[in-house]
Amino acid sequence: MTQSRAFIGQTIAVARRVAGRRMLSYTAPRAAFELPPLPYAMDALEPKMSKTTFEFHYGKHHAAYLNNLNGQIKGKDLESMSLEEVMLKTWNGGKPTPEFNNAAQVINHTFFWESMGPNKGGEPSGKLADAIQRDFGSFDAFKDAFKTAGATQFGSGWAWLSTDKSGKLEVTKTPNAENPWVHGKTPILTMDVWEHAYYLDVQNRRPDYMTTFFDLINWDKVAERYAAAVKQTLDVHGRADIAESKPRLPKHPWWAGTFCWYSYGVKPAAPRGNPDYAATVGSKLEMKDMEARLTEKLTKNKEDLTKEIGKVAISHAKIFAGATALGTFGAALLAILRSPGSFVGS
Repeated sequence: MTQSRAFIGQTIAVARRVAGRRMLSYTAPRAAFELPPLPYAMDALEPKMSKTTFEFHYGKHHAAYLNNLNGQIKGKDLESMSLEEVMLKTWNGGKPTPEFNNAAQVINHTFFWESMGPNKGGEPSGKLADAIQRDFGSFDAFKDAFKTAGATQFGSGWAWLSTDKSGKLEVTKTPNAENPWVHGKTPILTMDVWEHAYYLDVQNRRPDYMTTFFDLINWDKVAERYAAAVKQTLDVHGRADIAESKPRLPKHPWWAGTFCWYSYGVKPAAPRGNPDYAATVGSKLEMKDMEARLTEKLTKNKEDLTKEIGKVAISHAKIFAGATALGTFGAALLAILRSPGSFVGS
């Protein structure tokens, strides 16, 4: 019985230490997400985009996405994450959870507002203009491709100009709240083609809205995003002037690939020149997604291990209790058999 009590005491001590570590690793929820301010006044884009449109599009639609998201994540692990982390986690590998639509729409709309500005429009210049010329043939060809993406997006969605992992520009379209970030690409320009983006100004004439949009594009902001995206690509891929025969290795230990790939199904960045390079080097958001998945799996493994320890502790306690009871019964039986008048004692 003494051994059984000692074992149970040790088990309780272990459980208390595990609980203590969980308390130390607890992350308090941050404050609720707040609606980012517009980069200009609501009437700054008139007459091309009216103040009334901004009052409804920004003041009601964008705000509703934010408020809905705060309500959806309250009391969940998502509450301690950044907005970008919530979006990536709830994308759920192409099977988005209910929180994704609101998180992505908050990000998409903020990106959209910043893509425009008063007294803007025209054409890009510098390295961005050179990249458009390189990848589309001309600015007019890009413009046609971008408008076509917006016009052919059935129902609600977005048109995007993005860079892929090789640094090449491409035009894409996405439905509803979906965006290039969840596909590992870096957008530098977007156009909202949800009907509420233009209905108050041009009713259902989406082509007229798209023409007006090009008169509002803030190419300085787009060029700034492009420069950041190119720098990120060079930082990850290595300098463009480094020959393929002299690859730059990724900045992680030699064992990280094996650990991530075989333990968690996450394939880290491969060295330049590797055939899988373009498919494995992720953007900053992809790295956050990988970290989130690793953390989630490590947490699950720890919880599973804790449960197994609990099961083993209970089993051991039962064994000790059974052994103690059996020993007590055996001692009593032996005493009876040895008592005067018994067969053993006579």
